[in-house]
Amino acid sequence: MAKVLFADDSLSVRLVALRFLTTAGYHVTLAADGDEAIERFAVDRPDVVIADIIMPEKSGFAVCAHVRRQPHAADMPVLLTSPIVDGDTQRQADMCRATTVIKKPFSWEGLVAQIEILLAPKQPAGAGQETGVAPASAPVHANGLLETKRSGEMEARVAAEQERCRRLEDQAVDLRSNLMKAAETISNLEARLARSEEQCGQLTQKIREIEYAAAWSERLTKFLADLSESKLGDKDPEVSSRTEDS
Repeated sequence: MAKVLFADDSLSVRLVALRFLTTAGYHVTLAADGDEAIERFAVDRPDVVIADIIMPEKSGFAVCAHVRRQPHAADMPVLLTSPIVDGDTQRQADMCRATTVIKKPFSWEGLVAQIEILLAPKQPAGAGQETGVAPASAPVHANGLLETKRSGEMEARVAAEQERCRRLEDQAVDLRSNLMKAAETISNLEARLARSEEQCGQLTQKIREIEYAAAWSERLTKFLADLSESKLGDKDPEVSSRTEDS
């Protein structure tokens, strides 16, 4: 079973590639960016590399250049994909010695057929029958992509799969947004709780100060009352003495 390394930063494209290429009889390894593609290339030693030109970290050109630097991969098929294929794209593809550049969106059926053609010289006679993959027919489009009698059915399946993947990506975005909102709400509540705890601490301190002042006020009132009674007691004998003298 031939191995295909497929690198693209779009989750929906990777999932469709996995399903389509696996159905076609290939062992598929996926990579979400250029760095991961280079790591997977070293581990899996694929027979074909398909890389999107526009990816985070390292581009498809960088992935292709890395592959070509490996002694065992000098003639390995490297297919680059891009929504824009112009003179500059082709020039850079030639510089990194890419096998071909395929314009997005492309026919998955045609991609499989092109992989079969590229791998045919390396496979022994009858290899296509052993893997259950039909021999490729000649290209009928100017862009090099191929069609088969089942292309309409397969394109419909691909479109449905891409739509399902888009819905999953939308759900993931919504969940991520809700999670961020929940985290923000929790952060705000924590801040409010901290302020409430601080206010409670301040009120508790004020209550203690008031209770302390009230206790001293009560003691002072009692002291003044006792002092007043004491003075009145000292004056009473003097008043009685005057009364007797008169």
